[in-house]
Order: sequence, then C-alpha cells, then structure tokens
Amino acid sequence: MHTLLLALTLQAHAGRPPGEIVAPAVIVDITPEGLDQLDVLAGALVPESIPIDDIEDGDEADEICIDLLFTEICFTPWRWGYEVSGFDVGLRIAQLDLVPGTGQIELAGAIEVNLASASDPGTLGFLAQLLDFGDPLIDIDESCDVWLEPTEIGFTTTIDLVVVPNGPDGTVVVVDVAPVDLSIDITGLRIEGCAIDFLDDFLNAVTGFLGSAFNLDLGELLTGLVEPLIDQFMGDALATIEDTLTELLSSLTIDQELDLLGVILQLHLEPGELTVDPAGIRFALDGSFAGTGNPAPCVSGFGIDESLATGGAYPGIGDGPLDPPHHLGAMIDDDFLNQALFAVWYEGLLCFEIGAGGGALPIDLPIPLDTSLLRILAGDTFAEFFPETKPIALATRPRKPPVAAAVPGGVSIALEELGLDLYAELDDRMVRLAGIDIGATIPAGLDFDGATGDLGIDLGLGPDAFTFGVVYNELKPEGSQQLGDGLSKLVGNLVGSLIGPLLGDLAFALPSFSGLGLSEAVIGPSGPDGDFIGFFAKLGLVDYGEGGDLGAIGDCAGGCSTGGSVAPWLLGLVVFARRRRDDDPRGED
Repeated sequence: MHTLLLALTLQAHAGRPPGEIVAPAVIVDITPEGLDQLDVLAGALVPESIPIDDIEDGDEADEICIDLLFTEICFTPWRWGYEVSGFDVGLRIAQLDLVPGTGQIELAGAIEVNLASASDPGTLGFLAQLLDFGDPLIDIDESCDVWLEPTEIGFTTTIDLVVVPNGPDGTVVVVDVAPVDLSIDITGLRIEGCAIDFLDDFLNAVTGFLGSAFNLDLGELLTGLVEPLIDQFMGDALATIEDTLTELLSSLTIDQELDLLGVILQLHLEPGELTVDPAGIRFALDGSFAGTGNPAPCVSGFGIDESLATGGAYPGIGDGPLDPPHHLGAMIDDDFLNQALFAVWYEGLLCFEIGAGGGALPIDLPIPLDTSLLRILAGDTFAEFFPETKPIALATRPRKPPVAAAVPGGVSIALEELGLDLYAELDDRMVRLAGIDIGATIPAGLDFDGATGDLGIDLGLGPDAFTFGVVYNELKPEGSQQLGDGLSKLVGNLVGSLIGPLLGDLAFALPSFSGLGLSEAVIGPSGPDGDFIGFFAKLGLVDYGEGGDLGAIGDCAGGCSTGGSVAPWLLGLVVFARRRRDDDPRGED
C-alpha cells in the first residue's frame, strides 16, 4: 500500500520533458451569454436595403394594315404589358438565438422583411388595349403604389463543429452550417392609387388576347421579388458565418517561432478536444513550448531537465469571477506556463556574462562596468583594493527554472537561486569578488486597453519583488550587508531595462470582427485546484482594429449581385411559365 501511494504521488508531481505536449495546454470557453452577443455580428451582416432591378414584360399583335380607296389604315389589334419598378427589400434581424446543444449549436431567429414602404412605395403598372380599326374597345392603363409592411420570416438551422485530423498540419476544426428553409407571408401587402378591380379587368383582357386563361397572381409576383433575395442573403450570411468561424477557429492552431533576446523558442498550439453542450462550447488546445531541446552550458550542470507538472482538475465551463458571467474564457494550464518558463531557463535566456570581454547585452545598461560600480553599491568597502578604476564582469548562475502559480489578479512567478557573480581585475587577473543569490516573487498580470485592443504583460519588477543574499565575499565579509542593500536599490532599473524589450515583443493588438471585440477582461485562478490561469472577457461593440470582414455581403450601395438575377428569375418562373403554353396561338416555344 505504501509503495502504491508513493508511486501515485510521484506520478502526480512528475516532471515534463522539454517539448512534450501538454493536453490541454489552453482551454477556450464560449458561454451561452457569449453566444447571445453574436447578434451584433448578425446585425452587421444585414444590409439596410437591397435594390431590385426594374422588370417589365408584355406582348403585342402584329400590325394590321387595311387599304382603303384613298388611304391605308394600320393599327395593332391588341397589346398588353406590365412594369415593376422602384422596389427595394429592407432587412432587419428581429431575433437571433444561438443555443449550444449536444454536439452542435442550434441557430434560430427571425428576419423582418419589408418591400418598399408606405412613404416610398414601389410601382406596378398595367397596360391592356384592344383596338378596332384604331378605336379602343378595351383600354386599361393603371399604375398602383404597392408595398409590403414589415413581415417576420422565421428560420432555424444548426452549426456543427468537429475536430478532425489534418495530416502533418495537426488537427483542425471543421464548421458546417446546415441549409435553412424560408417562407414569406404577404398578408401585409398594401395596394393604393388604382381601381380595386383593375387586375381582374387586366387579366380578362389579356386572356381574350391570348385565347387561353392567363393567370397573374400579384401576391406571387411580389413574393417572387422578395424570396430570391432572402434566399441569396441567407445563403451568403450562413456561408460568411461558416467561413468566419472556420477562420477564427483555425487561428487556434499556432506554430510560431519567438526570438527572445537571441534565444529561439517554438510555440505550438492545436485543437484537441471539442465539447458542445448546453453549458457552452469548449475548445481544448494541446500545446508545447520548447527550444532546441539541448540545455545551455550555463544550466547543464544543475541536473534539472524537466519542467514542473502539477496536474489538477479542469475548470467548469462558465466558472469565473465576472457577474454577470463572462462571454469568453481562456484558461492556461500552469503546466504549460511552467514549460514555457522552463524553456526560457533551459535555453539560457537567464544566463549572461557581460563585461571584461564576456560579451554585451542588446540594451544599454544603466550601470558602469568597472570598479566604480562597487562604490555605487557598497561605498568605500572595496576602495582599498582598487585605488584605480579597473574592469569588472558580471555572470549569472540560474540554478533553478522559474515557476508560475495562479494568484488573484494574475500569476505569480517565483525565482529561486538566481546566482550573480561579480568579478574584478585584481593583481592583473580577474577574481571573483562576490557571489549573490537572488530570489524573487514577481506578480504578472495582463495590461488590456479596451479602447485600443492592445494586450500586454504587466510584471511587478520593483525592488521590493527581489531578495538578495551575499553567499561569497572573502575580501570584505563585513561589507556583505551593504553590498546586498546596494544591489536591492539598483536591481529595479537593471531588471526593468533587461525585461522591458522582452515584454514589448510579447505585446499584441487584439482583432475585432465587424465591430465586436473584447470590452472587459480580468485574470485570475481557475479550476477546483486553482492551477489554471484564467482570462475572462466580455464581448461588446468596440472601435479598435478590424480583423474580419463580416459586413461584406451587406454592402449593396452599388447594387448587390442578387439584384441582377431577379428579373430573369421572375420572367422565367412567374410570367412565362404561366403564359408560354403548347397552344400559344402564335405557335412560339
């Protein structure tokens, strides 16, 4: 029993080799409240109006000419036609609900549609003439103001999200939006400005011309104006949602090389498990953070070749500090963060030898690299050994990798036994004057600017974050305390100058999608064991940079592509299908 318990304990706290996949490394959650915010995107997809091309149709008999004694009379026995002009379709999302179900997202809603309006109606014109030697027997020439009051069209569809292998490129998330069926109710059709019985007169007249029944359903005609545009719009909108989600989720696959002060590190993230249920949507991302895999010479002798692995239970979807709940949550496993910190340490980023021919940092140090530095740090403690200014050198000895843990407001980075040796030229040779062990507990949070979308890392690098212990000082042991105090005063500027450029490289600007972006963000511990570092955000309308063009199908200022296809569709399915018959008296196909 004791052997089993020991084995379980060792397994729970086992280390993680460089580059080993952490699963999950990052968890991304979208809550039902977050899905509700997507109606902002839906609004961006809807154009204010879609213009409809004018259409017309009609026919007339061949001209007849009669020779009289002194003259010739020519006339057209009959003609008919109609014209549809001045119409556009207005659209508005009246309702949109995205509800996470089991394995898919259910999308339901309603589009409010209007065809023209009472203040700006469309026009329907009808002409039917029957002449007898030029005298009209039937003469109908009417035009009507027509519009369709705002009418809601309900729709439902589903969005399937599936993680699939993608060969050497890892895994990808495939988004599939099911087709949607629509039907429109024209009970709100309004007709003004013409005789109520004009349509019957027109149809009877045209039927007489053609010798067979001619049916023209005004409701179907107007429905035919609207339906193809709505079908096209919904098809484009759903395709845009599908493409946008695919692009957004594809961005969760990351292979990025980071150059941190000359040390090359590789960040890898790819989709792992995907969960869709009534609690929300969860994307679990597997990842690794590694360098060359070979320890830098300055750390190879300390016998540490694995990062800290703590295990820990996953946080629940929607668990977080915001009230009302957050819309978007991203939780980083502390194992993944510790792997990143270990890689930084393992590749020698904390190892420096500067001064006295030992190289230089890619920054300007705020300290002199000669024995005048000793006077700054320890007064006259070492003055008797250096009557003249001599070169000095600094070398770090990072015995242990940094370790991170989640804390309220962010994460705490603990640094132990970061050794610093100070060398100076004495008796024509470089000697070790002092050895200092540096410890630190550095709080780290996120610096998010909701106005610009800039997201950076905020580290607490003040002198109070550091401790110093002089562990070697053979020349003047009585001056160790003063030397430690001097280092404490100096380290804030020194570390700030060193870390500042690194933090600048890690800052980036968040995108927005059709004006929707992060409006609020907090960071803190997550999970039952508090070992996930959680980033919790709310979505809202923002003014910062655009990362996706979701409104493209709504830009119909110059006429949408759907407009040009309406007239042929109407002529083919509304008019000619009813008029062109095998017994057409003219014998035409």
